[in-house]
Amino acid sequence: MKKYIFIIVIFLSGTFCWAQYWTGDGGRGIRVTVSEITGRGLSIQEEHILHFTQSTIIGVFNNFSAMTVFDRQNLESILREQRMSLAGNFSDTDLIRIGQLTNARLIVFGSITKSGNNYTLEFAVTDVETGNRRASYLPRQVSLLALENHSAIKEAAADLLRQLGVTLTSNALQELGKAEDTARIQYENVMARGIAATRQGTTVEALTYFFEAAAFNPSMMSEAMNRISTTSATIAGGNLGHAARSRQQEHDEWRTIVNAARTFYTNHLPYEFVYNAVNIRQVAGSHDFTKRTANYSIDISLIPKPDAWRTINDLRQGLANARRNDNWNFSLNQIGPSEIIIILDLFNENNVFLAATSTRFVTTFNSYQQTPGKMDRSFSFFDVNIDNITDQLNVHVRSVNEVPAQRAGETGFIQISTLQDYDRRMAPIWAREDAEEVKRKQEAEEAARIAAREEAKNRKYGFLIGYNYSTSNFHGVTCGYSGIYVSMVKHLDDFNFDIIIGYAFNLIGNRLRLPAGIGINIHEYEIQERGRISWETDINICLEARLQFIMMDYIYLQSTIRLIDFSRVAFTFGVGFVFKPGDIEIGGMKL
Repeated sequence: MKKYIFIIVIFLSGTFCWAQYWTGDGGRGIRVTVSEITGRGLSIQEEHILHFTQSTIIGVFNNFSAMTVFDRQNLESILREQRMSLAGNFSDTDLIRIGQLTNARLIVFGSITKSGNNYTLEFAVTDVETGNRRASYLPRQVSLLALENHSAIKEAAADLLRQLGVTLTSNALQELGKAEDTARIQYENVMARGIAATRQGTTVEALTYFFEAAAFNPSMMSEAMNRISTTSATIAGGNLGHAARSRQQEHDEWRTIVNAARTFYTNHLPYEFVYNAVNIRQVAGSHDFTKRTANYSIDISLIPKPDAWRTINDLRQGLANARRNDNWNFSLNQIGPSEIIIILDLFNENNVFLAATSTRFVTTFNSYQQTPGKMDRSFSFFDVNIDNITDQLNVHVRSVNEVPAQRAGETGFIQISTLQDYDRRMAPIWAREDAEEVKRKQEAEEAARIAAREEAKNRKYGFLIGYNYSTSNFHGVTCGYSGIYVSMVKHLDDFNFDIIIGYAFNLIGNRLRLPAGIGINIHEYEIQERGRISWETDINICLEARLQFIMMDYIYLQSTIRLIDFSRVAFTFGVGFVFKPGDIEIGGMKL
């Protein structure tokens, strides 16, 4: 009975968590895309307002309804792929097309118009399937402050939700009426400035803003880090996006990027500290029966974050390409502190402190191409009192470089995880990577099979049979393909023939080839001496070079120059027949 009551309580509490901001279904099952906002009369310095307006609308729809809202970065990616404007100047047809591309039922679009010192806010929602207008927020004059603190935007978003049938609760209205958290406003505004700078092509300004945004709050840094990664990848070649600039200006802009990156990664270490909280074991042979102490150890790791180091190495590569041979007195060789010192505490199950110890990871790297490897080690607590040992032992991280562990996690200074949590979080990623690796191998194997089949199809087997014009009247046969070939040639004078093995090089596809080979010339001839007839045999080295021209799929012309015993030269010209696998069929079987 208690079990069922517990389940009901959990269910009701979960339902209350969903329903505290709306009643009814909250628009569940409806997919929404929030389009880029159109700006009219805004200066370049004010274009960031459009981006935090879009972000705020997305946030309200996400948090105060059950609708599924399409991600802003994915929307930008789709617009780029479709070569559509990112400025938000869309026709009704464009908006419906965007909704279809994002598989959305509703699309939200709007505009901010500036006239003098006044701003006018306007929104509308269109049904992609029918083209009908579902909601409208009529033009309303708002202050710049109401835009920057997001209050005017949240009011408009709440009105749109109401028109779409989402009934907001008093809790929701109270929450929407609250002043926005300062850190979130700063994050959204700085992110918006970075997006605007990206659109304007000012890469340095954009990267600086994204690094600044990522530093506000670790819980909100995901989009900023994604944009840092994308932007840094575009400048790995050293080009900051301007058509022309002086070397001094280029130097100064790269210094700005480097300083922003170093500051960020000094305060947000590109590592994750992982410790095994379960396997706390006594070190073999450490039990001191006189002192009643023993040593205990756990496994710990310092793991580089792949995305962070990919960004760092892109910036390093870009800096190296931009610097060329000039002596710029700044670099990204050292990222963050040169060492990371971690202090851990050991407790028993009664929360009695048993021991503390520290470990030091050296993190100095001097090559822009180098990404540090995972650092594993065993971490020991010394002289632990045996009398205080319980069945369950617990390890707590006290500090990282003198920053308390809780604060380090909250500020994003370093990510701290137990091995168990790390494995659970990484399991789907590893499974996906394993599946991708298997897929890559299968694709490579299939590509190799296809290439082999194509090579077999294009392989030209050639036979040259019959008469070849020459001063010594050669005739013979050649078989082979666009690779190794074998040739046997009979001279009409005496018993004289050549056996050649060579390789045919393709000059132009399978139309013009250059075979070249080496072999032997066997010449057996008759000698009459004192009325008696005898036979002598000479064996000489034979070199040849040919030129073959395949006139059609089945006919080729060939000229040959052959050097016998480095003293005799013969030239032949002939016509041959070419076939490839599948051209000839005998008894229903293709050769």
